[in-house]
Amino acid sequence: MTCEVAVMNKWGVALAADSSVCYVGDGEAVYNSAEKLFQLGGSTPVGIMTFGNALYMGVPWEVIIGDYSRRLGDRRFETLREYFDNFVEFLEGAEGMFPPATQDAELRRHVADMWSVLYAAPLKKISKLKRRVRAGKIDAALHEIIQADHPHWEDHACLINIDDTFAQCLLASRESMLNDVEREVFDQACLSNETSAGLRTTLRYFLTRRWNRSDDTNVVIAGFGESEFFPSLLNYQVGPIIGGRVRRTKDIDDSIGPECAAHIFPFAQRNSIDMVIDGIHPRVMSKIIELIEAEGEHSKRLKRPKTAEAEPLLVAFERGLRTEMAASQSAPFMTAVAGLPRQDLGELAASLVNFAIFRAKMSIDAQETLRGPVDVAVISKGDGFTWIRRKSLGPITEG
Repeated sequence: MTCEVAVMNKWGVALAADSSVCYVGDGEAVYNSAEKLFQLGGSTPVGIMTFGNALYMGVPWEVIIGDYSRRLGDRRFETLREYFDNFVEFLEGAEGMFPPATQDAELRRHVADMWSVLYAAPLKKISKLKRRVRAGKIDAALHEIIQADHPHWEDHACLINIDDTFAQCLLASRESMLNDVEREVFDQACLSNETSAGLRTTLRYFLTRRWNRSDDTNVVIAGFGESEFFPSLLNYQVGPIIGGRVRRTKDIDDSIGPECAAHIFPFAQRNSIDMVIDGIHPRVMSKIIELIEAEGEHSKRLKRPKTAEAEPLLVAFERGLRTEMAASQSAPFMTAVAGLPRQDLGELAASLVNFAIFRAKMSIDAQETLRGPVDVAVISKGDGFTWIRRKSLGPITEG
């Protein structure tokens, strides 16, 4: 439901965002006049964008960021990361917005959803297949499902600032609530101590590792700290506050410097922007690779005479294709971006998002989900955060 982009070079960073947003709760609603791009504070050279759910634990991001910016005022930090860390501290301390009761309700909802999706649903399928299953057999089947699931959590990224010690203490303090959810999710089934312990191990994994949910939000923060001469960008996936701590994982931590003159970071619905940069639509590229791999598997099944060159040729084709894409399209494109003055950075960012909106509008095989005007801001070391276009103000011209 969103397309956003950050375009960076040594002159600054431009941020652009469309205006469609999805509110996820008991149902789902889509609006086309949402605010998703903001300045942090009153005069800081830092911007922030959100995509995903427009509500954070029931509170609009616009309200949260507005209150934080009012409190931040003209306060400055040495690095961009310090701005984000301070924003997280604000979230964790905002008990007026997110009281302990709300945090416990979020934990309960997540526990119920996780146990239902990962365990109760597969268990129900097994029970239907075997018709009538005794309670002991149900417990054994559930235990087996849980044990088979646990190794997969090792592949999930660890969360920031939440470790096993914190998770174990939190779960121990919520044992009564967990018992209630266990009875609700598993239909009053009497589970063995071993199976219940397995369920709580899953929760320990959940509290310390990433688990994607449709109501999580991504936060992009970009700009300059006081000691930074070139722009930086951070992108975090942010989940709810549980036990006083924000669930979050970092997806991007990058900056412009001597070895990197330009960056373009598309977010959310990014295929159209990737196509402009790379010269080929990602879906087409994936299909080409899929066909190459399928041809290799087909040759193996037919037991065609295998030569020493056969498999390396397929690998070389893919490598050559990607090299050509970089040499003829993405590298020249990024070289041009590296030389753009600040105002042109903003125009490029706006054009990329508008192109994504246009392609979504012209699509005949998918629902149109990108709409509304595009907000654009440019951030530089000297002039700070400057609006180029904003819904509430219309086009802005320098005079």
